[in-house]
Amino acid sequence: MGSVVAQEEFKGGSCEILLGVDACEETLQAALLLKPRFDALRILWMPVHGGPYLARNTLAYQARSEYLVFFDADDIMLPGLGAWCEKRYAHAQAAKFPFAMFANGRIGGHLFRAGANGVFGIRRDSFMALGAFKVWPCTADSEFQLRASRMFGPPSASPDLLFLYRRHRGSVTASKLYGGRSAKRIKLRMKVKALATGGDFPLRVEPLVAKFEEVE
Repeated sequence: MGSVVAQEEFKGGSCEILLGVDACEETLQAALLLKPRFDALRILWMPVHGGPYLARNTLAYQARSEYLVFFDADDIMLPGLGAWCEKRYAHAQAAKFPFAMFANGRIGGHLFRAGANGVFGIRRDSFMALGAFKVWPCTADSEFQLRASRMFGPPSASPDLLFLYRRHRGSVTASKLYGGRSAKRIKLRMKVKALATGGDFPLRVEPLVAKFEEVE
C-alpha cells in the first residue's frame, strides 16, 4: 500500500485505490486500519471467496477512474509508474511493465524485459470492451492480455523498471528464481499458448463479478 500511495498522482486526489478483500477477515481488519490514513482508498469486502480474477473483475466494474492498473499484494510500485501510465494511455489502450525480483531485502540482478502479465494497465473502456477476466485458478492474466492484444494491438511497454515482484513461498511462476510450478499451472499455460497460435476465439468474455459490500 505504501508504494502505491507514494505515487505523485495520488497526492492530488485525482486517483483512487480499490482494495478487494476476498473473504479473509484478517485482511479486512488490516485494511480497515489503513482506511483513515488514505483518503483515496476504497475497500470492497467479498464475503464468499471467489479467487483473484473474480475479485479483479469486481474491482474493475466498480472503478470510477478512466484508467486501470492492476496490482497485487506481492508487488512493489516504484516512483513514476502512475505518471508513465497517465502519459501513455492517451496513445495506447493498454500498457505492461518490465520488473525485477525483490527478496530478502535485495533486488535481483535479472530484469524481466518481457513484462509481467499480472501487473499491467488498461483503459477502463477497453476493459469493458473485453468484458472481464476468465475466472481461472491462474494464468487468466496471460489469457486476458492475449485478447487485449488481438483487439487493440500490442501493449505499450515501459522501457524503465517501474515495479518489483516480491518473491515469496507462494510463488509458482515457471522460473528457477521463483521456485516450483504446479501441474495445474502447466496445463493452463498450455491452453493459453494454444489460443495464441490457434484459430479464432471469442475476444469478449461475459463479465462474472462477485457480491460485495463497500466498507466505509
